[in-house]
Amino acid sequence: MKIIAFFISLFCLTNLSAQEKYFTKVISDFDEALNSNKNEIYSLNKTEFDSLIKVDKNHEFHLVYSFGTWCKPCVAFLPKLLEWSESNPSVKLYILNIEKDGDDKLLRVKNFLREKHNFNANTFMVSDEYGKRRWKKYDAFVQEMAPGHDEYGMSLLLFYDKTGKLLYASTYNETDEEELLTLSNKFKE
Repeated sequence: MKIIAFFISLFCLTNLSAQEKYFTKVISDFDEALNSNKNEIYSLNKTEFDSLIKVDKNHEFHLVYSFGTWCKPCVAFLPKLLEWSESNPSVKLYILNIEKDGDDKLLRVKNFLREKHNFNANTFMVSDEYGKRRWKKYDAFVQEMAPGHDEYGMSLLLFYDKTGKLLYASTYNETDEEELLTLSNKFKE
């Protein structure tokens, strides 16, 4: 009887301490996904990204930044990127989470961005259509977004113009702060 009570207690304790799961939203309204500040996380593929760019009439450039709260370089680079983004209104920033859908880590990313950095814009996660394992789907997504770019990992920066043309692909290792500050000026015509 004591063993049964022990396992019941253990089961209850485990369920009470389990993290809340978060499931990505599917983009049904591209304008809403692009412009609302609901702090939602949307699943994203290349076709959907291209549609977001087409819907966006307010930005000349689009910057995708891959991010994970467990990635020290990502966390260190984020404040510089957010500051740069705020001072460059011609650039729309897309933060791309590298997690599994339905994982408590997605909720951590959402809360981290809102609570630590006051970032309330919607963010995105690589669509499961690229695979179920996070690194495999991330690799497939990056190859579709930036074909041939072989130096990538976390803290990936992909810079596009308003037509969806990739202008620049880099990581935090390749982009210093000065280069980031001049990125949008570099491609203005």
